[in-house]
Amino acid sequence: MKYLNFKFIITCILIYVFTPLSLYSQKSELGLQIGGNLTDFRYQNIFITDLAGEPIITPEFTFNINAYFKYSFNNRLGISIEPGYIFKAVNAKKNPSSIGPTGSADEFDVRLNFLNLPLLLNLNINEKFAIHIGPEFAYNINTSISPMLRSDRFSNKFELSSTIGVQYRIFKKSDIGMRFNYGLTSLAPKKFEVVSPGGTFPTYGSFDGRIKSMYFQLFARYVFLSKQ
Repeated sequence: MKYLNFKFIITCILIYVFTPLSLYSQKSELGLQIGGNLTDFRYQNIFITDLAGEPIITPEFTFNINAYFKYSFNNRLGISIEPGYIFKAVNAKKNPSSIGPTGSADEFDVRLNFLNLPLLLNLNINEKFAIHIGPEFAYNINTSISPMLRSDRFSNKFELSSTIGVQYRIFKKSDIGMRFNYGLTSLAPKKFEVVSPGGTFPTYGSFDGRIKSMYFQLFARYVFLSKQ
């Protein structure tokens, strides 16, 4: 009986919260969003034999392009869905201060291509300024690692991350904004082997740890369709 009462209370709360949102919807928008990103990787417990220890990571500039759909429940609250494509990349160089054997690769470039889907809650401060926060889901469709041969070792295809940002409506149908994205899941298994070319025979190295991505983004958005 207590379980039924609890279930009834939860059901009443959900009806109370969501019914007004569906009845008093104000506006929906459909548009296109293009962004420039500064991408970085966070390495945890990493040791790469070919780079003689923990590498020096250099962030790189990348880009994204996304469709944009926004649904406003009222003047203060809404959600946005942004399916699209994002490119992530970094450069890793040998750390001279690291202790470890020296291999053939002094540096390598990592290039990751994702289909991504941010699902964001929009909090409107006023008619022009808004804060957005929520999860981002991504699927790795292609990986390129140079000069390594075993790019398939980034085998964790799905990525979950968190996003927070702000946006400002500069014109009637145009927005600009910025956001920060922080990876929650690893792009690679905890432990695997890598292979890099080394003359006649390739050299083998161990890669032990977790790799998570992060990026800072500046974006511009244009709204094609808007329904009041």
